[in-house]
Amino acid sequence: MKNINKKYGFIFFSLLFSLFLTSCTSPLKLNYMAGDAEIRMTSEVSIKVLTFKDARTEAGTDEIGQIEATVFDIESSKLRLLGSVRDVITDAIKKELTSSGFKVVEVTGKEATYLLEGEVVNFSLDIKERDVVDIKILASLKDRATGKVLWSGESVVGGSRFVGVSGNTRTTIREYLSASLDKAITKIINDLASEMFWPLERVYKKESTNKAQGLGLGKLQVNSVPSGGKLYVNDIYYGTTPMTLELSPDIYKVEVKLNNHEEEIEKVSVRRAETTELLVELRKD
Repeated sequence: MKNINKKYGFIFFSLLFSLFLTSCTSPLKLNYMAGDAEIRMTSEVSIKVLTFKDARTEAGTDEIGQIEATVFDIESSKLRLLGSVRDVITDAIKKELTSSGFKVVEVTGKEATYLLEGEVVNFSLDIKERDVVDIKILASLKDRATGKVLWSGESVVGGSRFVGVSGNTRTTIREYLSASLDKAITKIINDLASEMFWPLERVYKKESTNKAQGLGLGKLQVNSVPSGGKLYVNDIYYGTTPMTLELSPDIYKVEVKLNNHEEEIEKVSVRRAETTELLVELRKD
């Protein structure tokens, strides 16, 4: 009986060890979650989203970066994505459009007024002494009936972060890449809606957004004197001051602009579970 117990115990341990090794070498699963929209359509606009092209140097592969630093639960020198890059980006675009009040047509493009297409130029995250992210997405909106390009834009998100002595895990990597993708996709939708469709309802619910849940974000509180300055964080427009945002821990470029006043640019650090306060005094030209 003891030998049987030892035998089954060994088999059970071997299975657990095998599952652990499999999880350490499996690709990174990235689930994009659209939260409360910053811009919401007030009238119905139907869009058919075509699958975005993968125009990366590594097009057609699941590799999205190099791993040159220790990651607790990933045993590989390559960071790989579960699913194709083009499908991940296309799915994120659809979710963000829906969250912003657009009608996304799935089955056939005949019901759609517009077609949205684009390509992924860069989509990488290298895990080194500092984690380095690089995302560049191009998009264009066409009239379905005529094929005429009505709008085109691009979104570029790049930067790096120092993880610290605690190091990286599969979860921290997923959170950082998800937050970076969120910035890129949000900019595309905001630019598209602001330049093409009116009227719009601007909604700022950063403190209660689903995107913030479980990501260990920090708050950035920006005030200006005088108030009413246009707020840009890493070149993305968020609205007018005063404003409080929830952001991933990182260093950000903050710009405040107001007519007949000099533009002010500051670099601020946002820390996990803390509030960073910034008061900007705008001087007249």
